[in-house]
Amino acid sequence: MNTHTVLVLYMNFFPSRLAVKEFLEDQIVQYIETNSDTMTSASAAAHFGYHPVYLSKLLPKKTGRTFSEILLASRMRRVKLLLE
Repeated sequence: MNTHTVLVLYMNFFPSRLAVKEFLEDQIVQYIETNSDTMTSASAAAHFGYHPVYLSKLLPKKTGRTFSEILLASRMRRVKLLLE
């Protein structure tokens, strides 16, 4: 396999990998929003088949917020709705 072929394969693979990662990040945030009542980072990680440390490093890159911040904001929105 020549250098050009390797480069083409890499260029074709890498965008797909990024798209999957972005989809995963969106799915994790949506899952947190939906299941914030009894959620922990360990339960979210188990649901997606990842280690909790991986999720805690992945989310700030996408959202600018930690898992705990996303979870707290989701719970606060739910409490606000219940109080209205």
